[in-house]
Amino acid sequence: MKKYEILKEDYIEGFERKYYRIKRISDNLVGGCIEYEDNLDQNGTCFVYDDAVVRGNAVVYDDAVVRGDAVVCDHAVVRGNAVVRGNAFVCDHAFVYDHAVVYDDAVVRGNAVVRGNAIICGNAIICGNMSVMFGILKNKLVGGYLNKNYIECATNIPIINNKMIVYKRAKKKNDKIVSLHDKNFEYKEGIVKCLDYDPNINVDCGKGLHFSHFSYWEDGNVIIIAEVNYEDIITCLSGKIRVKKCNILGFEFIED
Repeated sequence: MKKYEILKEDYIEGFERKYYRIKRISDNLVGGCIEYEDNLDQNGTCFVYDDAVVRGNAVVYDDAVVRGDAVVCDHAVVRGNAVVRGNAFVCDHAFVYDHAVVYDDAVVRGNAVVRGNAIICGNAIICGNMSVMFGILKNKLVGGYLNKNYIECATNIPIINNKMIVYKRAKKKNDKIVSLHDKNFEYKEGIVKCLDYDPNINVDCGKGLHFSHFSYWEDGNVIIIAEVNYEDIITCLSGKIRVKKCNILGFEFIED
């Protein structure tokens, strides 16, 4: 059973296309505009309100809400309990879900992901392969992937005096702590360096030492606790940082 109908006689035009008003059947509430029925799922409580527009191949479903003058377009997806409102703009292949909120004049574009309880507002622009799960971002991210506010929100780890306490997992093998991805790379307490790291900030899983918050990792029977200097961070993508070197503070062993 459909929850809304498209009002073919009530539309706005832009980019040589028509965007049609919708009306919720249960209470006759007239909402925002969509280009096609595929833009807004007929299931769940998701809805487009006010003067918001969902167009192109963008999809809104589950219990997500798009309202105000917000625009969701291209191949973007808004789902879960996410809210996009105000003058926010979500485009390209961006993905907003969970309980995330995007509002004011914020922009989420590229392959960016906003999820968890993250709040993107003000004039913040989340782009490229950025992934934000925690906290509030409300300003333009000067420095992109190396912006301190972005790194803190992406990893849920504060930067204090230009240092972070971070975690990763490894495995114990023959009384050595070795990488899950390179059995010849050994971790020991003290300074550990990756001499052949990839300096490209757009590369997620390139060469380097990868760290994040405690619960980010699943595999491995050893948790590594380390301190990282902000200046040694190469990039921050997919909720983790990739660094040139770190100071390993200790290990926590997990029983099988």
